[in-house]
Amino acid sequence: MCYIALLVSGDLRVNVTNMKYFKYWTEGTFKISIGDTLEEIKIVTGSNVSKQEAVKEASARAEKIEQRIKRYPILGGDFRVYETSKGIRVIGKKYLDPRDKKYASLMSKLNVDWLYLLLSKKQNCYRARLTPKPYRMNASLEIDNMKIKTIKIKNPLDCEKQSYIDWSKNYARAVEGFSVVRLLKSIGQDFGSDRVIKHHDESCNAYKNNTLA
Repeated sequence: MCYIALLVSGDLRVNVTNMKYFKYWTEGTFKISIGDTLEEIKIVTGSNVSKQEAVKEASARAEKIEQRIKRYPILGGDFRVYETSKGIRVIGKKYLDPRDKKYASLMSKLNVDWLYLLLSKKQNCYRARLTPKPYRMNASLEIDNMKIKTIKIKNPLDCEKQSYIDWSKNYARAVEGFSVVRLLKSIGQDFGSDRVIKHHDESCNAYKNNTLA
């Protein structure tokens, strides 16, 4: 089984608040068609006009999500949607060749990060961070001596030095209180029991109620 991991923003957001400062807010649950099944999604949105307009906007967004999924059947219908510290991570079950020109065009339309697109093409694979970024962890660590200091690695031999070994141990202890992703929703046929996904979720602490970093 092959996977594609996407860093997605925009219309595929599920249960994530759009951080604009609207006057009126609403949260709605909608059912949309994905393939042959009906899936439930939650949308939070707002309006500066009225509460009723916010409700209309939420309904319009749900319809737009459904239309976009229908427009790109090449993506398949099975996805796992995760929240990250700064956005969304989507893992799709259907494999797409990252070197295919059609892939780059499609991912651009879905607002996938351009650097991720470039790396996927050059490396001919899909990657996703499994461990928290130290600077994001430090923002939540109140005690200075608990914070993870930056360490420079110039070549692989640096990892054999005692300074790196000590740093690595401190980092390993600190990451237990953080997660890289939090599962929001499984769409279509769930493939969370696959060994690749299980490794991803366990490494990212996806099921722990930790601060995202």
